[in-house]
Amino acid sequence: MARASRMAFAAFVIRVVSAGILYFSQVLFARWLGTHEYGVFVVVWTWVTILAVVAGLGMNMAVLRLLPEYSAQGHMDLVRGLFIGGRVSAAVTATGFALVGCAGIHFYGDIASSPYVMPAYLAAICLPIGAVTDVQDGYARAYSWTDLAFAPTYLWRPLILLSLLGLCLIFGLEMTAVNAMYASILSLLVTCLGQMALMRQRIREEIPAGPRRFDYPAWLKLALPIVFVEGTFSLITGTDILVLSQFTPPQEIAVYYAALKTLALVHFVYFAIKAAFSNRFSYTFHSGDRAGLEATVRMATRYTFWPSLAMAAVLALASPFLLRLFGPEFSAGFPILLILMAGVVTRAAIGPVDALLVMAGQQKVCAIIYSAVLLINLGLNFALVPGYGLYGAATATSLAILVEVLMLIVATRRTLDINVFVFSRPVVRDIAPTATPAAAE
Repeated sequence: MARASRMAFAAFVIRVVSAGILYFSQVLFARWLGTHEYGVFVVVWTWVTILAVVAGLGMNMAVLRLLPEYSAQGHMDLVRGLFIGGRVSAAVTATGFALVGCAGIHFYGDIASSPYVMPAYLAAICLPIGAVTDVQDGYARAYSWTDLAFAPTYLWRPLILLSLLGLCLIFGLEMTAVNAMYASILSLLVTCLGQMALMRQRIREEIPAGPRRFDYPAWLKLALPIVFVEGTFSLITGTDILVLSQFTPPQEIAVYYAALKTLALVHFVYFAIKAAFSNRFSYTFHSGDRAGLEATVRMATRYTFWPSLAMAAVLALASPFLLRLFGPEFSAGFPILLILMAGVVTRAAIGPVDALLVMAGQQKVCAIIYSAVLLINLGLNFALVPGYGLYGAATATSLAILVEVLMLIVATRRTLDINVFVFSRPVVRDIAPTATPAAAE
């Protein structure tokens, strides 16, 4: 337990430091690139973020589940096979996604003169590299190698990217979205290869040499349902940016994205509490400790809502200054931030309830809810963005979050008989575990 606590604390520290680095980086990128080029980069990188989740077909999460299972069962041939096969599978499928994307760009004649075309081609190169890195993150998390699980993605890559763009500026290279994508490719490649080299030594120390066995059908059978949920959630978070790119110029998208990045300082509370409480939800639910589950849910909700509300209040006061760090024109994002903030605080009022449902074996319920929310979010954005621009996107996003919250409240009450709203006292009655702990992961 002491080792697990130390690793959890290390992961938390890395995420905190990373949040600061990422925000500082975005401020510099906006100033160096200018609003137009920064807006182009934002749209293209949003596509990379979304597609990276699904390009590896969930192999990054599958290895996290399977490696401990194979090790515990003594199937070391499958362990060795998964260390090779997981990366190969992710690289092949992500390359397929990249080729399909390039074909779509080539044959979609309406965007032939678009500023997004060349950066989008370069973004396709990022997909296989990012997919392999994600799988390696899964390896490291499975073996509790915290430094290799979090530092490459959350520390190395943003620092390398920042350094490369800084060198471009120093040597007088043109600061464009195209050059930013070249720098992104190089930062991803250096991160992936560096992580791979360090991990190879760890694997040699941890896993004895021997034969390898590959079970791709079983791996994909586990991975595909996971990637559906993760991919749907990723699409939800990027819907507003993608719809805006169809109706508004890049410089306006840059302002919207700056507001989103500033608001991420509040989002961080939710992700931290989710990481801390997921395993506790699983333990109390599957052990039949109903009182413990009720107390854990109540604690997680309070720890999510009240700090989020406090940070939102502070951010509402500080955001005019924070937005001006991006440049004077970014001050226009303040009203957008307030609209989006309403949605974030609303979501915080139910805590990490999605993690509760997954840990209780209700993954299908989450998949249904997220699919519905995605369609609602898309519909609202396409209805509001053409007439109201950035305000329409922010309003659509916050309304979609409200629908998501209401659906999660109803689903949790019906499936687990638990009230998760922060101002309701959670009530737990008879709960029969619907899945084994392994199935709930």
